[in-house]
Amino acid sequence: MQGWVKVHRSMMDNQIIMKSPDHLAVWMFLLLHATHTEQKANFKGKELILKPGQLITGRKMIVEKINISESKVHRVLALFEAERLIEQQTSNKNRLIYLPGWDKQQSAEQQEQQVNSKLNNKTGKIEQQSEQQKNGLKPADNKHFDDCENGHVNNKSNNKTGKSERQSEHKQECIIENEIKNEIIICPEQAPDRSGILLPLVDKSFYDVPLSLIEQWKMAYPSVNIEQELQKMIAWLNANPTRKRTRKGIERFVVSWLNRAQDSGGRYVQQSVKSSARPTGFTNFEQRDYDFIELEKQLLDAQQLDGS
Repeated sequence: MQGWVKVHRSMMDNQIIMKSPDHLAVWMFLLLHATHTEQKANFKGKELILKPGQLITGRKMIVEKINISESKVHRVLALFEAERLIEQQTSNKNRLIYLPGWDKQQSAEQQEQQVNSKLNNKTGKIEQQSEQQKNGLKPADNKHFDDCENGHVNNKSNNKTGKSERQSEHKQECIIENEIKNEIIICPEQAPDRSGILLPLVDKSFYDVPLSLIEQWKMAYPSVNIEQELQKMIAWLNANPTRKRTRKGIERFVVSWLNRAQDSGGRYVQQSVKSSARPTGFTNFEQRDYDFIELEKQLLDAQQLDGS
C-alpha cells in the first residue's frame, strides 16, 4: 500500500476507537489498508471491484501487523460492527470490511478545494468587470452607458451608473453564493420534526430527538413520562461522559432506558390516575398502626409464663 490517509481530530473523542491502545491500533490498520480507488479483488471465490473505503483482510494478517492476540482482534472488530463503525462480510479465509464514513473523511478536503477554486474564478470575473466599468468601458449588461455622448456623462448619469454597478455586483455575488451552496451537499435535520430535547453524543454534538419518535414512544410506553425521562438521560449522560453514545446508537440507548422505566412500575400513570372504586363494607376499615416488635415481645413473655 502506498500514499497517505487523513485522520480527523474528532477521532480522539470517539470512546469506542479510543477505548484501548488495541482498539486504536486495529482502527488505524483499517484506515491505512482501505483502498482509495476501485480495484479488482477476489472474495468467496468470486471477482469483485473494491470501492473506496473497502478492504479484504483477515484476523491473522491484522495480528501479524499490530502484534495483538487473534481473539482480541475478533472482539474489537465485533464491537466496531455493533457500533456501525464498520460493515463486514466474513468467509472461511478472510473478510470484506467497509468503512461507511470513508468518503466523507477522505474527500472533504478535495471538495472544499474545488469550491474555493470556483469561488476564486467567479470573484476574479466580478473584479474584472468592475475594473472595466471604472475605466469607462461598456459592459454587455449595463444599458446606462448607451446614454453617453462622445465619452462625456453628466452627473445624473454618473449616479445612475454607480447605482447600477453596485446592484450588478451584488447580484453576481448572490449568484455565486447560491451556486456554491448548491454544490456542497448539506443534509440538515428537518427542523419541524425536532423537539429541542438535545441528547449529548460522544463526538460532542447533540441528537435533537424527533417529535415523531416521542409520539411512538408514548404509545409503546404508556406508563412512562417520555419527556421527563429524556431530561433524566441528558443529566445522566452529562454526568457520565464516557458512557455517551454515537449518533447511530443513541436511539437504542433511549429504548433500553424506557424499557427499564416501564418495567420499574410505571409510576407516571399510577400517580396521575386516581382510583374510582367506592368504599364498601369490606374495604371501609380504619387503618391502624401496629408496633410489631412490642407485639412479639408480649408474645414471648406470654409463652414464658405458660412454660413456668
